[in-house]
Parts: sequence; C-alpha cells; structure tokens
Amino acid sequence: MIAHSYTTDTSTYLMMALRSVLILGGGVLLATQMVNIISGSEVLYGAAVLGCYFIFVGVCFDYHYRNLELIIGKDVIRHRRFEKIIRSERNVEVRWQDIEQITVHTWSVHLTVMDDIRLKFKLPDYTYQQFQNIKQQLGSLAEEKNIPIQIKSWW
Repeated sequence: MIAHSYTTDTSTYLMMALRSVLILGGGVLLATQMVNIISGSEVLYGAAVLGCYFIFVGVCFDYHYRNLELIIGKDVIRHRRFEKIIRSERNVEVRWQDIEQITVHTWSVHLTVMDDIRLKFKLPDYTYQQFQNIKQQLGSLAEEKNIPIQIKSWW
C-alpha cells in the first residue's frame, strides 16, 4: 500500500471564492483610500494597510493555507506542520505497532499510544471526499492491525 498524503485542497470552489473575496476586498479598501488621498479627505491608513494585507494573503493563498500535512502509510502515521514565521517544520511520526486506539474527530485525529499518551493531530482543511478517504484508510489499516477505531464526526 502506498502512503497517502493529505493537505488542504486550495483548488475547490470555496477556496477560490475565499481567495477572490480577499483580493477584491483588499482592492476595494485600498482604492477607497487612494480616492481619499486624491480628493484630500481624511485618510485611514489602517484601512490601506489592511487592504494591502488582504491582497497579499489572497495572492499568497496556497502558502498561507498549506501548512499541515497528514501522511498515512502502511508503517507509520506522519504529521507535518510547517511553521510560517520561523520557517521550520515539526514532524511527528507514530509507528502502527505503538498505537493502541484511534479516534477520528471532525477536525482532528487522536491517537492513544503506549502508556496512555494521547497525541492530537489537527487535520488539514479538507473536502468531504478527502475526509471520507481519511476515515476509510484509517479504518482499513486499523482493522488490518487490530486497533480499535472510533469515528466521532458529524460527517
């Protein structure tokens, strides 16, 4: 079995709409402040800076939202979190033989490993199909390895 990697899918209609709203909203804020500068009215510099920030986040959308990765493999479950500020990444890797129980919540996966240590892995922003794939893959591997699994999600 090949290891499957799950990250935020930024090509969905919802994500593209959010990106468009960020860019358009930032453009409107910036344009209104430019009109205020030209007409000699009171300028709200905070709104201009906020408009620039919205445009920047909209343009760099993929970098902003693709900071989590969940890799489910035959031997290990790996969770990678990229820290944007300090440009480092945090890797947590758990072997299947160390896992005692798996609980899948709507926004996270909880693993109970040896000695009742609970690890919580936040799931990347996902689509319905991605979440179904995560549940199905974790369920089949847990059944194969004789690990109890609980699904506590509203999907």
